Order: sequence, then C-alpha cells, then structure tokens
Amino acid sequence: MRLTYPCAVLLSVCTAVPAFCQNTVLVAASPTTATANAPSTPAATAPAAAPVGPIDLSGFKEIVEQKNKTLSNQVNTEKAVVKKNGQIIQDAKKIAAANKKLEEERKQLAAQNAALDQQRQAMQAEERATDAPSTVGR
Repeated sequence: MRLTYPCAVLLSVCTAVPAFCQNTVLVAASPTTATANAPSTPAATAPAAAPVGPIDLSGFKEIVEQKNKTLSNQVNTEKAVVKKNGQIIQDAKKIAAANKKLEEERKQLAAQNAALDQQRQAMQAEERATDAPSTVGR
C-alpha cells in the first residue's frame, strides 16, 4: 500500500533522466531574431548538432536504490509504529473496561458501607436507649 509512493517517485525520476542528462540547451528562438542579433557561424550551431554519447547511469542508479532503501525502511518503521499504536489502543480499552468495572464495585461497596453504617447507628441508638433507663433507676 504505502510502497506505491516510492515506486511512483522512482518511476518519475527514471522518466526524467533523459531531460537531466542532455548536454545541450534547447532555446526556442525565431529565425528573424537569431539572424538579426547574431551572425550564423558553424561554431555556434555545432554544439546543438553534436551527438549525445552513451550516458553512465550507474551512479544515478545507486543513488535511487539508496533512496528507495531509505524510504522502504521508513515505511517499515511507520508500519511498526502503527502496529504498536494499535496494540496500545487495545490495551487502553482493556484498562478502561477494568477501571469501569472497579468503579462499579467501588460504588456498590460504598452503598453497602452506608447501609452498614445506618445499621450500626441504629444499634448504637438501641443500646443507648436500653442503657439510659437502667442507669436512671439506680
């Protein structure tokens, strides 16, 4: 999936090689301006007509291969990061579910504590009520 971008860059660079390797500069000049401004000499037209020899692309190929390797490494690194992030998200979801469960248990325990506290207060009130008349009669 993510390899298509480096391949597209490689393809566009390879198609642009002939344009980079040309020895001559192509200038579009009208014949009237060319003859009016400069006399036509064989030396002036010779570089434009010179044949282009074989081009050595070995250095260029090595550079492109190195860049492709670097980009591939970056893509692999990004894939690993995405995978690790997915695992972290899954772990976070599990932790959130466990926290929610613990919060519910805490609420239930708080309700039980409140009920037990009410029972304790009621029992203390009964003990006070039973202790109070016996101490008054003595």
